[in-house]
Amino acid sequence: MKLSRLGFLAMACAAGAAYAQGPGNEPEAENWSGPGTTIPAIARSGDPISGLPDAVRRQLDWLDDTVSLNASDGSLRGYAPRYEVAFGDRRVDFLPMTGIESDSTISLGLELESIRRSGGTPLQIQQGDRIVDGQRVRYRRPDFDEIYDVRKAALEQSFEFRSLPSGTGDLVVRVRASTDMVPSTDQWTEDGLELHLDGVRGHAWIGEVTGIDANGRTVRGSMRFASGALELALPGAFVDSASLPLVLDPFIGAAFEGSAQGTSFDQRDPDVAYDASTDVWCIVWEREVGGTFQIRARGVDSSGADAFPLIAVVDSTAVGKFDPRVANVAREDTFAVVWTESNNIRAGGVTTAGAVVNSAGIDVRATTDFEILPDIGGEMTNADDDAIAVWMNLSTNEIEAAQITVTSTLLTSFGYTNITTLSGGGGTGDALPSISKSGGSTGYHLITYQRTLVDLEIRAMIVNRNLGVIEDFIAVTSNSVQDLDATCDGDGRNWVIGWERDETGTTVDQDIYCVPVHLSVDGTAGYLGGPEVAVEADQNDDEQNVAIAWLGESVLVGFADETSPTSSIYDGTVIAIDPFTCERIGNEILVEASSLDQDFVAIASAASGGSDDDTALVVWDEEDNSTGDSTIRARFWDADEGVVTQEGGGCGAGGEAFATSIDDGNSAFQHRLRFAEAGATCALIFSLDRIDATCGGCTLVPDPFSGIGIGTSTNLQGNAAVAMPIPASAALVGLVFYDQWLVASAAPACSVVNVDFSDAIAVEIQ
Repeated sequence: MKLSRLGFLAMACAAGAAYAQGPGNEPEAENWSGPGTTIPAIARSGDPISGLPDAVRRQLDWLDDTVSLNASDGSLRGYAPRYEVAFGDRRVDFLPMTGIESDSTISLGLELESIRRSGGTPLQIQQGDRIVDGQRVRYRRPDFDEIYDVRKAALEQSFEFRSLPSGTGDLVVRVRASTDMVPSTDQWTEDGLELHLDGVRGHAWIGEVTGIDANGRTVRGSMRFASGALELALPGAFVDSASLPLVLDPFIGAAFEGSAQGTSFDQRDPDVAYDASTDVWCIVWEREVGGTFQIRARGVDSSGADAFPLIAVVDSTAVGKFDPRVANVAREDTFAVVWTESNNIRAGGVTTAGAVVNSAGIDVRATTDFEILPDIGGEMTNADDDAIAVWMNLSTNEIEAAQITVTSTLLTSFGYTNITTLSGGGGTGDALPSISKSGGSTGYHLITYQRTLVDLEIRAMIVNRNLGVIEDFIAVTSNSVQDLDATCDGDGRNWVIGWERDETGTTVDQDIYCVPVHLSVDGTAGYLGGPEVAVEADQNDDEQNVAIAWLGESVLVGFADETSPTSSIYDGTVIAIDPFTCERIGNEILVEASSLDQDFVAIASAASGGSDDDTALVVWDEEDNSTGDSTIRARFWDADEGVVTQEGGGCGAGGEAFATSIDDGNSAFQHRLRFAEAGATCALIFSLDRIDATCGGCTLVPDPFSGIGIGTSTNLQGNAAVAMPIPASAALVGLVFYDQWLVASAAPACSVVNVDFSDAIAVEIQ
């Protein structure tokens, strides 16, 4: 290792120079190996996946056949792959996944009406205690229990009798049944029933009735669905000789034909956010249930274990809810969720423990205008408890925003404003806004949107956590082609914007472009940090729905990439880029090797939730175009772009030291200084050893006597850089060096040498 250390120093001395940008590499596509992952039940591999040089991509085995039963804000709901079930005090509502979108909720409501035998006195139907035990809900009554077991394939309904009604003949349980579905027969049958919807393939079903006594004797029963009631019967001869307790037991399920297997999965448009203090990732998405799309959430920790089970973010299923977006509010350990509902913007919340906040949802903006397609940025610090929602007003062609105060028990919305009015630059309409996942340590968010001029262009602005304007207008693009559907993420002082650009001028095929954006040294303005970069620009090949996640030492770009020019199938794809140049630093990676259609990639980084970890969670939806089935899938990404540790020591206007993309073999590696005094002489001190020498209120961490110093100067924004290619050598992996900058100052904090110090960083090569 000693030779490697000396060799690295020699290389550094030879390569040290003022700012120079190395040539970009042109990586080849590479599959992301391993099985697919599907929400929801999780096991996680911690082993590196072979053949992927850029990062360790740990897989999540998310299975879609799990079931859960949970209570939230007074509501008790069961979840299974093909149905959901809501448990009231007396009534139970079975909601099948139908594979269609309906104007009203499709359900089967069940409420016990009577239990009787001919000529006798019916059992009393009193409201009893509702008891939850695992996946079982038991309604306890004096003479019997009404029981529901949430199972993977179907809901099991049973009645357990401790005593029987007087009388003779068949034991008949009558249940009031409320539904728009039509039974296959209104006659008594022993073969079960199908419940159909007009114009919809498939059906719900009620299985055969079975009787089981305490000795294990069984009998086949019968049923009838007529006059708004479901009657379940056991033959009188069996009942007369039965040993108690006696159980009457049908199943209720769904087989709407969303696929050849009779299943109907319609889940789409996921988003994800992270909370560092509790280590919880919250995934939200649209799930069709009972003919309407509803917002569902699931929580996991960074080991892949459950943080909270599948839950409904909002109780009501009467109206469709679309476009869910989620952000973390760290101080409250709570995630804020926004969505479109009836062409208005609404919000709800989920704590990191899985408790639903405002289960009915709140209005963020509810007017007669068409307000749609929201996004939300969170708060990673403890400085505030607000999130910022942005959305487009389709009626006025403007971008609007509001703050949402978040606690673990309540959400309130305030501070509505019109972003388009705040922003300059002219144009005839703004659309498709996006906001950074958090405001970083400063609470400063970047907002991007699409503006109609002669063609479509990308614009941006910077606001603080209170929606105060820091920079009202950044012209990201200006050309004669269509630029659209931008998104962004950053750390509160530096951001990356990604967007689609039409490669033909007809919006048939798009490419993915990115550009860095920075806050000015005085914190009062924003500016483009370099030229735009084509991250993915294959000709005659469509790329769409870009996602951006700031990981710290790198930025992860996700998008859907058309598999061939004539295909309607897309691959979910990610590429790591440098956060300051947007040059590609890693291979193009498929999120999963699959023949299915993958789209709507969304990414959240651990950094956006307040962590120093370089992990991200990538989520996407995957659809079988031949059947319409779709599921939500996910995979962790562990960036392998080096480790940077803050060592302190800064003083005065010395700025901040940065190092990104710290890979062996990175020919474009640069030591960077940001936010120092503008137009000042400066020097990089770089060493493999530390000295920790003090001067005034400053501490020099790297040892200049065993290291090197390279002189340069800051630009008008207080930035400087020194290019230093890192050789491709396994011997360098794990090597730690120290960076710190000295900046000349007229009023120096270190008067001995008339300089201010940047904070030092320890940098480990990976």
